[in-house]
Amino acid sequence: MKTLRLLCAGLLLAAFFPLALTAQPGERGERGERKEREKSPADLALDEFGKLVNDRQAKQDQARFQKIIGAGMKFLVDYPTNRRALEVINQLATYGQTNLREKSLVPLQAAWLSLLEYEVLGYRLKEGLSDDTRMAIAALESATSGIRVRAAPNKENLELYREKIDTLAALPGSGRFLESQERGYVELLRYIRPAAAEAYLQKLLEHSDKKVATMAREELNLVEVNKAPFELKFTAMDGREVDLAQLRGKVVLLWFWSPKTKDSDKMHDGLRTVRDNYVKRGFEVIGVACNKESEREAVAKFVKDNRVAWPQYFDGQETKGELTTKLNVHNLPAAYLFDQKGMLVGGRAIAMDRVDGAVKKLLGVK
Repeated sequence: MKTLRLLCAGLLLAAFFPLALTAQPGERGERGERKEREKSPADLALDEFGKLVNDRQAKQDQARFQKIIGAGMKFLVDYPTNRRALEVINQLATYGQTNLREKSLVPLQAAWLSLLEYEVLGYRLKEGLSDDTRMAIAALESATSGIRVRAAPNKENLELYREKIDTLAALPGSGRFLESQERGYVELLRYIRPAAAEAYLQKLLEHSDKKVATMAREELNLVEVNKAPFELKFTAMDGREVDLAQLRGKVVLLWFWSPKTKDSDKMHDGLRTVRDNYVKRGFEVIGVACNKESEREAVAKFVKDNRVAWPQYFDGQETKGELTTKLNVHNLPAAYLFDQKGMLVGGRAIAMDRVDGAVKKLLGVK
């Protein structure tokens, strides 16, 4: 059961990595300079919520929790149709797992979740709320129920999560939130009732909501990937022949990236440190540059200028190639870790801040 909780936590962090909840910058002027647009009331409310969530110096206690939940709930009540409402929902639901991860704070995760559940119930019972607001509250209640499953993974909690998703699905316009909840349910189903997960995904392929059907296809891709050791054979940009089958016995990280990604150089520096620490113990890194064919030279220059030693896969198809499709890579960077047998660790992408610890554990380094 402890292993299951760790797996669920890893999936959670990979799926809902902390979001920078600040208002978006303005558009560019005629000469390309950034123009700051006047912030709307929704922007200001989002900024207020983001400041509370991201204040690392504040004391973590019930008073702080109530302020954060209050700001998040106010945003959802006042601006339920805002395009970033889902981000607020995810941030509220996952706050305990993402912001209370230090050993001394872990006991507070249960307090956060209980307080959030209590506040959500109170809002659900309120009168006079708009239909859009009730839908946003239902989405948050569903997401919170999913966190409860992760905290106590059992059949009863999973069934309650299913009920909350079905309640959300019955509301008009729930498609804005439904896909993320169905994805969360499938992730948990795979670890609590693995035999039922694939059949459920096959059923979702026929779902009337196209986003849910697409999600099901993507999850089935990962189901196939997890059935056998991963195979990948290619000629790297520098001419090296790479075959994952020849790397069995080693831990391998596939790092999907692009020079265009913000702070790509710094991320490569961090990855280089991890590689240098463990390469002699059996750890290898393979880069997957997700760029257009016309950007091949720019990728090669970045690799040279930043002294990137590991081989680079390049197909010139950005995130639309065979490899990225197989592993459901949509956003960059993305890290996929494979164990000594070639099996995908955790069943999907891993959060970058967990790579070092995961590699260390796989290699048995103390």
